[in-house]
Amino acid sequence: MEITNFTQKSVGIIGETTPPTTSDEGFDVSDTYIHKVEFSIKNISVALANSLRRAFSTLCPTITLDHDNINIIENTTSLHNEFIIHRLELLPIDMDNALTKDIFKLKTYYKDDTHERLWEFSNSDEIPIFTINTNLPETILTDNISMNNIKNITTDSFIVRRGDLKYTGNDFFKKDVFTKQPILIDCLKSDLYSNTTKDNLHFTGVPVPGIGKHLARNDPTGTVEYQFKLDTSEKIDKAWEKKLQYLNKERELSGLTAYTEKEISQKKSTFDLLDKYRVYQTNQLGEANHFDFGIESIGFMSANRIVYDSVKHLELCVQDVINNVKFKVVNTDANLYGIDKSASDKLLYKKLTNINKGCSITIKDENHTLGNLIQDMIRKLYLIDRDNMSDTGKYLKIASYRMNHPTIEEIELLIVPIKTLSTDIIDSLVNKYIQETYSEDGKIKINNNNRILYFSIYLFIQALHAVKKDIVKFLEEFSSKSGITKASYEIIS
Repeated sequence: MEITNFTQKSVGIIGETTPPTTSDEGFDVSDTYIHKVEFSIKNISVALANSLRRAFSTLCPTITLDHDNINIIENTTSLHNEFIIHRLELLPIDMDNALTKDIFKLKTYYKDDTHERLWEFSNSDEIPIFTINTNLPETILTDNISMNNIKNITTDSFIVRRGDLKYTGNDFFKKDVFTKQPILIDCLKSDLYSNTTKDNLHFTGVPVPGIGKHLARNDPTGTVEYQFKLDTSEKIDKAWEKKLQYLNKERELSGLTAYTEKEISQKKSTFDLLDKYRVYQTNQLGEANHFDFGIESIGFMSANRIVYDSVKHLELCVQDVINNVKFKVVNTDANLYGIDKSASDKLLYKKLTNINKGCSITIKDENHTLGNLIQDMIRKLYLIDRDNMSDTGKYLKIASYRMNHPTIEEIELLIVPIKTLSTDIIDSLVNKYIQETYSEDGKIKINNNNRILYFSIYLFIQALHAVKKDIVKFLEEFSSKSGITKASYEIIS
């Protein structure tokens, strides 16, 4: 795995610029707002690349105002309360400047009784109250450039209080990187003669943490670009020549005249728009293994911070599943272990008793982001090649997953070992795992009823550790490019 072509984009007075990277003198990752980060990553699977793409939008913790914590005190504007609350919830609160990094420090921990990862403020007593009250003379209102009797309520209109301290909206909301204007919230009609406002808006709100997986408002990205890395221009040209030969041959067999230069030019334009992107870099198996990414921030934090915090959370998701696979002593005298099915409701195990004998593992509160990644790793490590049935270390004939309902966060893995698998191999591998993890002389309680179940769970655990290893490798690579070495949130074990 290697990250290349790492580029950071920042937007200043002169437009979009490319700041120096950490390897160049004078770069300070803590003070530079990176609007967009682009990079290529090679020697990874499509499954990992796709999970990274999904993680950037869904797993980065951010903070927003919440409808339960927004109190509309007065509203005589043209927008009704529900509409205003919805707009307020969508405001990206900056978490990445010197002030807000301290105020909005987050912590995360796994709650065993509910089997979910929670996000909270490290110091909930210090969270400020956001207020807009257009009756106050200190509230900043701006003139509407298209109508001279309209005043704009923007993020600059906020008054933010934390105890005896008072701040402005400019401290908590970034302006648009291109227009340099604050975010528009609502408008007030004003009297043309007295220059006083006829409408009023007064509300308070308190921010709460969340992730895009649960609420779209917490998605910190404007765009996440993701595509296969194109192959060399020579191979692209060769693909075009091959297609042109095919088209000409088809034309000839149909008894039609040859394409004109203009028609060939039109075909080439179509090829460059569509077919060109099918000529991408692959590994020896013909699978895509080199990808281009582009992540753009909407104002919660720098784009490179989004990448690191998201992927760190993805690592935590994998570790949470690992922690929920638990064995327990079922026979103290013989030091025998069995799977502890009652230890966690996050994982459900079921033996397959139809034509295929194996195991079904259901993982709650997870979706394709993790499901496809685990499936890919199990297949890579253990799925037997039909053309090479004698592969050592390949134990499975089926390894797949499904998400039974698109709106229910729950995935089901199906693991089916080959019929010719030796019971000695199963027993030795599972017992080795038990001894290394739990006890030097411990053994699994194996019989014909649970042997396949325990072996499937063992392969599942090994695949999870391999997935985590790849994610950690990505974080190390990204740290070497971005200068970010740890998550912005505190991880409570």
